Amino acid sequence: MMKLILASGSPRRRELMHRCGLEFELLKVDVDESYAPGQPQEIVEMLSKRKAEAAEELLRGGAGEQKRSGDGCVIICADTMVAADGEILGKPKDREDAGRMIRLLQGRTHQVYTGVTLIKIPDGMCGETASAGKACCESFSMATFSEKTDVIVRSMTEEEIAAYVETGECDDKAGAYAIQGIFSSYIQGFVGDYDNVVGLPMKRLSMELRKLGYPAPMPIHMVVTDIDGTLVKDSSPEVYPEMIDAIRKLRKMGILFCIATGRQYYSVRHMFQEVADEIIYLCENGAHVVYNGQDLHIKEMKGDIVRELLLELRQYRERFGLVISTPKGCYLEHPSEDFETLIRDSYHNKYQLTDDFLKEDVPCIKMAIYQKGSIREFGEGEIIPRWKDRVKTCMAGEEWVDFMDSHVDKGEGLQFLQEYFGISREETMVFGDNANDIGMLAAGQESYAVENAREEVREKAKYTCPGYQEKGVYNVIAGRLFGR
Repeated sequence: MMKLILASGSPRRRELMHRCGLEFELLKVDVDESYAPGQPQEIVEMLSKRKAEAAEELLRGGAGEQKRSGDGCVIICADTMVAADGEILGKPKDREDAGRMIRLLQGRTHQVYTGVTLIKIPDGMCGETASAGKACCESFSMATFSEKTDVIVRSMTEEEIAAYVETGECDDKAGAYAIQGIFSSYIQGFVGDYDNVVGLPMKRLSMELRKLGYPAPMPIHMVVTDIDGTLVKDSSPEVYPEMIDAIRKLRKMGILFCIATGRQYYSVRHMFQEVADEIIYLCENGAHVVYNGQDLHIKEMKGDIVRELLLELRQYRERFGLVISTPKGCYLEHPSEDFETLIRDSYHNKYQLTDDFLKEDVPCIKMAIYQKGSIREFGEGEIIPRWKDRVKTCMAGEEWVDFMDSHVDKGEGLQFLQEYFGISREETMVFGDNANDIGMLAAGQESYAVENAREEVREKAKYTCPGYQEKGVYNVIAGRLFGR
C-alpha cells in the first residue's frame, strides 16, 4: 500500500489528517521560508513546493521508514498565510505584534490561503541515492494547488484583544490566531473551506490524492441524525447538553448539522431552541425541509388519498391519537385530553383543533397515528400492509405509524439537501434506528445504526454505534470529528 508522508510539524495538520481517516508518517523538513513580495496565492504555492522538494530529497536519500520498506509514497507539504488589505500576516514576532495583527483583523473580512504540494514517488524509488534521483524524477508526479477562505471577524474591544493575546494562543500562528481555538468565539462567519483556515483544505486534498492513485476518503461536511430511538428515547422532549455543544462546534467547523425526523418542524425547533438557527430541519420524514426559516422543500399528499385515509383512520379514534400535519402546523380532530397534552407539552407542536380537517382547505403533508408504549403490532400487522402500495407508510419509532405521499422518504429529502448544498454521499455521516431511516442510511456513506436499531436497519448501515442510553451519536461525532 502506498504510504502518505506528511512533511509538516503542524499539530493542526496532523489532526486534520487523522480526522479524515488518513494514515501517514511524519517527516521533519527544514527549509528557508523567506519569499519575495507577491500575491499570497503564489507565495503559499511556492513555499509548499519548496518544502515538498526538500522532503523528496530526504526520501530519495533514504530517510526514515521509506528506506526499509521500499514502498512508494506521496509526500504532502503545505503552507498557510493570512492576508488583510493586501498585507500578508505571518507568525507574530512577539505579543505586541500579535495585538497589532488582531486589531487589523477585527471587525472585517480577511483571507486565508493554503498552498499544497504533493509529490508521488513510485515503488522502489524511495531510498535511491541523490545521484540516481535526477534520473528518477521524470517518473515522479507532482501537483501544486491552493485554496482561499474568506474569514469574518466580529468587532473586538481593546480589552478583548488584550485578553486573547494574553492566552498565548496567538503565538506561532499565522495571523496570530487559531480558528479552532479560543478565537473561534470572535469568528462571525466564513466563506470557503474551514479546514483550509486550520491548515489543510481536506476536500481538495482528498480529490488530488485520488488523482495520484491513493484512495483517500472524503472529509465529513454534513451530519444527519434521527431523533426518536436514535438520539434520545422515543417521544423525549429534550436533548442532552453535550449534543447542543457538539452542534455549535460542528457549525463553527463548517460542518452542516441536520435533524431528519418524523416530527414536526416547530416541535424540533423547540427541542433544539438553543441552536435552532444552526440546524437544517428534514421533518415529517422528508415531506418538509426547512433551513434558515425558509421552506426548501414541501411534498403534499394527494387530496383523494387524504380523504380516504382520514376516513379510515377516524375509525380508530378511540384507540389511537391522530395528527394531520401541514407546512404551517398540525391539526387534531377531537383528541383525548392525554393526547392533546402530549402534543402540546411533550412534543411542543404548533397545532389547531378542528371538527373536520377536510373542511380546512389546507394541504396535508403527513398523517400519523399514535399509541403509548407501542403501536407496532397494529402498524406492521394491519395498517401498513393495507396502505403500503398507495402511500409511503412506516413505523416512526415504537409509538407512531406515519403516512406520506408515496415519493416521500428521508433518503429522498437528504439527497435533495446534498444537491442543494453541493455535498456528496461520501461527505455525509448519518445515524438512524428505524425503518423510516433506511433511505437516508443509503444516502450517506458513513452510516451508523444505533445498537437498539431494528435488525433490518443494522443490516443496511455501514457501522453500529452505542444507543441513545450511552449517547452514541455524540460519542461518534466527538471521536471522529473532534479528535476525542
